[in-house]
Amino acid sequence: MAKTTSAATTAAPADPAASAATPVDPEALAPAQTDPPAPVGQTILAKPITGVPDGEIYPREIEAGEECPANLVAYAASIGAFDAE
Repeated sequence: MAKTTSAATTAAPADPAASAATPVDPEALAPAQTDPPAPVGQTILAKPITGVPDGEIYPREIEAGEECPANLVAYAASIGAFDAE
């Protein structure tokens, strides 16, 4: 039987700088924003929307002129519910 040695299986990296971690830009890791930003200071709906407000379990229609629930602001902005026609 032939003996194998473990020293032959471990080798030092050829270039120590190649094994160093490269710096990562934190903004490159941030998720891309796909929804338009909510209008600043404006949460009164110009158009009705249907959604499930926080604390409720069934969707309902939120009429134009009502304040938009906080969890539905991004959705309302994405469909233009804050824009008056």
